[in-house]
Amino acid sequence: METTQNFDCTVLNNNNNNKSFSFLPSQPPFHVPSAPKEQQHSSQMSDSDSCSEDAGDAPHEEEELSLDEFLNDGNAKKKIELLAAMVGVNTTEPAIVLTEVVRALKLFNHYYKQF
Repeated sequence: METTQNFDCTVLNNNNNNKSFSFLPSQPPFHVPSAPKEQQHSSQMSDSDSCSEDAGDAPHEEEELSLDEFLNDGNAKKKIELLAAMVGVNTTEPAIVLTEVVRALKLFNHYYKQF
């Protein structure tokens, strides 16, 4: 397995014909610049744009789960554990794992836009 440094990430090249790559951070997390304000998507709505729901319009009420109830679900825990393994975080604390996932996605997006 050959290792090269590229864009502050360690790229592991598998010398197979399938050309699969694994990206590992070569340093602790670093700042990835966000898009300039004119490129950011604005999702602001005025009060008149928001939708209101009458009690008679809803055929059934959906049960709302608290965050704790959601995270105690075995399926959600497995997904958090998988995400933690994918981004190289040694915890299953959802806030930490999801923050690292977002950071990794922003990093990949930043490098993808350069090419």
